[in-house]
Amino acid sequence: MKNPWENIVEEAGNNYAEHDKAFLVDLINDDKYQNLDEVYKLDLGVIPLHYIGDIKSANVLVLSLNPSMSEEYRKNYANRNYAEVIQKNLTFEEPKFFEFDFYHEKKGFWDKLEPLFKKQYNEKIEKMKSKEDTTSVDKYFTEKIALVEYFPYHSRKYSKGLDKLVNRMIKKHGYLFSQKFVFNIIKERLRKRDVTIIITRSRSEWMNAIPELSSYKRCYATSSSQSPSFKKENLLKVNCGQEVLDAFKD
Repeated sequence: MKNPWENIVEEAGNNYAEHDKAFLVDLINDDKYQNLDEVYKLDLGVIPLHYIGDIKSANVLVLSLNPSMSEEYRKNYANRNYAEVIQKNLTFEEPKFFEFDFYHEKKGFWDKLEPLFKKQYNEKIEKMKSKEDTTSVDKYFTEKIALVEYFPYHSRKYSKGLDKLVNRMIKKHGYLFSQKFVFNIIKERLRKRDVTIIITRSRSEWMNAIPELSSYKRCYATSSSQSPSFKKENLLKVNCGQEVLDAFKD
C-alpha cells in the first residue's frame, strides 16, 4: 500500500494527504461540523503528526487518539525545521523518535513516558541542556518506541465533539486512506509478533479498526485514558477477559 504521506497537499494554507481529501472535504462542509465550537475543528495549518518514530520496527507502539494543537506547538512548528523533520519521518526517509527534542525548554505531554526508560530520558534532557551530541540516545528511542495517532489530523480537542462526526464519515466513506495505511502496518507487526502495543486512548476505536489487537498477547492499555501513566502498575492487559470466563467453567 502506497504511503499517503509521500503526497502531502498544501492548499490555501491547509496540509493533508491527497488520498484523504474527499473524506476531509465532506467532513468540513457538514453542517454539524460548521456548528462545532472552534476547539473541535481541524487545524490543517501544519503537517499532520500521524506518528512519531519508526512504526515499522520500533519495539513498542503507543497508540493514542489524535495530535492536539496548542500555541506552544504552533510556535515550535513555525520557528524550527520541525516541518521537515515531521515529513521525513512520515515518509520513512529519516525515521526518528523526535518527541523529546524540545523538552529541555519545556516538558510536553509525553514526558509521562519517562518511567519506561528513565535513564535514557534523563540523559537526553541533560545532553540537550549542555548542548552535547544526542545521536546515540536518539537511536535508542527510535529503536524502542513510536507514537501512533488513530486520527492523523490536529485539533485542540477531539472527544465529545469532533469524534461523532468523524465516526459518521467513517461509516460513509470508510477509514481515511492514511488510517488504513497505518492499520495495515500494525496488522503486519502483529502477524510477525515482533511488537508490544500500549493503548492510551480510543481503545474501542483501535479494536474496531484492528480486531487482531483483541487476541494479541502483548497488548496493554493504560489504566486511565484521561491521564495515562506508564508506571508498571498502571499498564493493564486488554485481552484477559477469557481468563476470567475460564474461571467459571466446570
